[in-house]
Amino acid sequence: MKKYLNLKLRTRLLNKKVILISSFIFIVFLSEFIFDIFEITLASLIEITNSVRPKSGTVWELYNQDQIANKRLSGITANITDKEKPLTITTLSELKSTLDEQGSVVISADQFFHLYNLLPTRSAQEIVAPLTLLKIYHSNKWVWMEITKEETSLRFIFLKGDNQPLLDSYPDLGVLYHVYLHEKTEQKSLESIPEFAGRTLSAEKFFNAFISLPDSRKLQLINNPFQLVKWYKNIRLVAISRYVKQHTVLIGFEIFNEIDNEVYTFQASELATNYLIARLNSLYPELNFNMPESKIDENIIP
Repeated sequence: MKKYLNLKLRTRLLNKKVILISSFIFIVFLSEFIFDIFEITLASLIEITNSVRPKSGTVWELYNQDQIANKRLSGITANITDKEKPLTITTLSELKSTLDEQGSVVISADQFFHLYNLLPTRSAQEIVAPLTLLKIYHSNKWVWMEITKEETSLRFIFLKGDNQPLLDSYPDLGVLYHVYLHEKTEQKSLESIPEFAGRTLSAEKFFNAFISLPDSRKLQLINNPFQLVKWYKNIRLVAISRYVKQHTVLIGFEIFNEIDNEVYTFQASELATNYLIARLNSLYPELNFNMPESKIDENIIP
């Protein structure tokens, strides 16, 4: 009898535990269901009242910035129509003169990649970081480039074949117009170039004056001094242009390359060139170089 009562008591206790556990589980599921209903209702309410609630806070600021960026890219795309065949431009001087004349130019991705390598490192970096350029060039999505000259800046738009922009950049005009570059010319002698005629000097005289200038002036004259190291023993003549254009002056080097003469020109700072000429006239009065003068006729300077 006693065993029967104990068994009955245990059964009742077990049933109570089952009921309690079942009730707890039911309450948990019911609470989760009610919370989900509340969450969905609240989200719907927020969505409905989005248009009337104040648009403030970090999230809205980021959203607005994203919308502005999207509109900007959409505007760029809308303004890009089917282009004519891209121009063939192989030098930075050609690029600048075309921008001066037309205001905008379209070139292929390969042509821009070539021009990018002609720029000084700092100027190239301001247009696009080299690793970024390698990434989009390697992707094969980038087909051509539109470059536009604006009032105080340049606009570079990297475009896919369907006119969609991959990247846009707005560096200062100085990345192209105030850099000091060197380019090879077709002429074989400095004296055959009108702006250099009568303004040549020996390499020895040039280096005597050049070396005496502060390093900051040297770099404003020759932005890539490694070229001077490379050419040093083969420089036959140096010349300084008689004209100044856009605050730059051409300095020419006639190089003997064991087969023929080659002429290279650097775009040097007008101020630094004046310092160089003053030093040359001081060391060698017989040169009697005049300071470069501005010339209105653009056709005088190639």
